Amino acid sequence: MKSNPRWWVVGLVFSLIFLAVLFMALLVAIILGINIAWWLPELIPAPAASDVPPTSTMSAQQVTASPGMPSKTLSATLSATQPAAASTHTPNQTTREPSTLGTPNPWHLIFEARFTGAESLSGGWNQLSAGQASFLTYRSRPALRISYEVPISIESEDALTGVQPTDSDAQIEVSLALQDNAAAVVDLRCRAKDLTDGYALRLTRQGWQLLRLSETTEDVLASGMPTEGFAGGGWGTYRLGCVGAALFVWDDSGLIAEVKDDTYSTGGSRMVFLPQAQAVRSTVLLAWQRVFVR
Repeated sequence: MKSNPRWWVVGLVFSLIFLAVLFMALLVAIILGINIAWWLPELIPAPAASDVPPTSTMSAQQVTASPGMPSKTLSATLSATQPAAASTHTPNQTTREPSTLGTPNPWHLIFEARFTGAESLSGGWNQLSAGQASFLTYRSRPALRISYEVPISIESEDALTGVQPTDSDAQIEVSLALQDNAAAVVDLRCRAKDLTDGYALRLTRQGWQLLRLSETTEDVLASGMPTEGFAGGGWGTYRLGCVGAALFVWDDSGLIAEVKDDTYSTGGSRMVFLPQAQAVRSTVLLAWQRVFVR
């Protein structure tokens, strides 16, 4: 007895339908998997702010390594604070002024000069002659240009009393540029009774030195390289601080040197401009100067 050929056809049809359903199920599973993978990040809630670990921030006085930099000894007891009297001044929005050293006793801004014209010369800066001082704009900043052949010493004065303070703790800061004149030398000095003693931050385009001066010697306490911009003739901000038995040096990057020395405990602060033998006439540009005591 022969089998009915229609059953074979029916089996083939059901097999094809089964394979089609299986294929469709697989296709649907693939599409669902792709969508779940795509939308899963949107479905998971973001962590709360308290669950995110805090990001560490660097203070304006973060120590940066430099050649000859001494080990840090007092940083843990010092914090950065900016005096209210100085916080409103922003001579150049692209250049940050270093924060003033903070201690339990607040610092007082006793003198500030922003060199914008002849009317901005006050205190010891009035001693400059017409041949030594002129004004211009250099790299978007108003500036005082000092040209000199013999040393110039500008003593810091209290803007209110006109008297040179001799506080044991003081800071002196300046923003300056040396253009292409590599022969000019500028000292920031503290605890100085005359030109032959005290501490000095000596600045040239080749580098900086923290010195202990005496009548017969100049001892190097720390030294380092200048910032790239200052070395290239641009603006640089430097500060020398005498605090207790410690000396501090800042540049635009923050604190760059910290040294202990108790040779001198009192004396005034000043800026000294030193000519060099190889230069017929030295030139320095200044944007501002500030002096703090406590």
